[in-house]
Amino acid sequence: MWTSSFIGTSTHANEPEVIKATVDAGIWDVVLTSYNFVQEHREDVKKAIAYAVSKGVGVVAMKTRETAAIRYGQSLKGILYCQNCRSCVSTCRESVSVPDLIRAYMYKEGYRNPIQARQTIAELPAGKGLDACTECSTCTAVCRNGIDIPDRVRTLIADNMHWG
Repeated sequence: MWTSSFIGTSTHANEPEVIKATVDAGIWDVVLTSYNFVQEHREDVKKAIAYAVSKGVGVVAMKTRETAAIRYGQSLKGILYCQNCRSCVSTCRESVSVPDLIRAYMYKEGYRNPIQARQTIAELPAGKGLDACTECSTCTAVCRNGIDIPDRVRTLIADNMHWG
């Protein structure tokens, strides 16, 4: 039986830069990257993908707005997609990892996967996750794309009380 091995890398942020660095390193066979129509920098990602392909590096796209993501987006009125730009972190008094909390909210509310939501929250460093939010009297985190961060955090806090 013939088998082969390939090495790869993946990226959820800074995709154009990571893809280019992956290709330029000359050792990777494939890159797994976020790519979808709601990314603000989708044209830069598209160019980076073309660069990878031109150099013989395979590309696998994830988060392409598959059926579950579309269902999630349609299930919540006025939903906006977190770009993982992390600009919200600097608006939080405790510098909480807000994008990770928004991702946990997505797992819980959009994908109906509370186990993944709990795991995402549990993996955050002490003081940078929901634990810091429960001690905060007023959420100051602001999303430049209009996501209602305080509402999402309140939902996670309420759910977390039931998860125990």
